[in-house]
Amino acid sequence: MSLFPFAGAHAVQSAAFAFEWPQHLTDADFASVLALHDKLSKSLPTVVQNKGLTIDIASGTTSAAQAIGSVTFSRSALGAAGAPSRILEIARDRCVGLINEYTRWEPVWKEVLGWFEVVAPALVAGHPVKHIGLQYNDLFHWRASPESLDLKRVFRAQSPFLPPNVFELKDLWHSHHGYFKQREEPMAHRLLENINVNLVDELGQRSILISTVHKAEFSTPIFTPEDLLATLRELIPDLHMRNKEILGKLLADETVELIKLFDKEAKK
Repeated sequence: MSLFPFAGAHAVQSAAFAFEWPQHLTDADFASVLALHDKLSKSLPTVVQNKGLTIDIASGTTSAAQAIGSVTFSRSALGAAGAPSRILEIARDRCVGLINEYTRWEPVWKEVLGWFEVVAPALVAGHPVKHIGLQYNDLFHWRASPESLDLKRVFRAQSPFLPPNVFELKDLWHSHHGYFKQREEPMAHRLLENINVNLVDELGQRSILISTVHKAEFSTPIFTPEDLLATLRELIPDLHMRNKEILGKLLADETVELIKLFDKEAKK
């Protein structure tokens, strides 16, 4: 096939790891977060404070607020000044680790977990965590005429995540699918999953973007940094394996082999 994964050996364009809480951070909380930069600077040398926005519903106007809206720690990609390869964003209601240059699962997760170990004590006290999530964006490029793209060689024909009519289409389409699952392992949670597939034309070629989201909701919030980190260490690798399982049911065998999805040496 003329199908090329985004990164050659794998198709991961970006991966995001997150935990969220309903009670918003205060400026004092953000001051505590900023004080942690010395512990993060080796991995994330740049820090930026972002002001919040105030929206006047009646007038429809938006203005900058004095309060901090988020803090971003980042590292630029090699040879791409200004383009971040690693981002840790802490907003008022969430903490997100974003990887824009994915290598292999184990070193990526180890690095992100290291960030979370630094910031969790400053975030969880007074802000019990309600959600933990993992998101992948996988991208494939079709480097031939769009009419020659045989979707049955890319996607599994009987995939439960795609409507059958897409296999007859030659033009652009999208399929966005989401559902909840009640799970007891590795701990009790309600799992929201989204499997979104988009055929798009960009940079003069047809591309396939697959966005998979796994977001766990806990009936009892997580109250301590120690409990949060213990949960992250168990749940995130479980969601990672669940992501591979879903891709295995979405992609045809030929595509699965192309990215070595289930090989021990697989990038993802």
